[in-house]
Amino acid sequence: MAADDMIVPMLREMRVELNKRFDQVEQRLEKVERAQTAFRHAIQGIMLSNATTNGEF
Repeated sequence: MAADDMIVPMLREMRVELNKRFDQVEQRLEKVERAQTAFRHAIQGIMLSNATTNGEF
């Protein structure tokens, strides 16, 4: 009976730990997405600069 009493608290603890890890993964993915957006904007700026320099409108 004692083992049964321990299962639910262990499952709750595991859920909390998994939620923490999931939050960390989400934060990392958000950083990657922000970096991709910044890189995309930089490339668009370079292309626009080149187009205006070359007279391509």
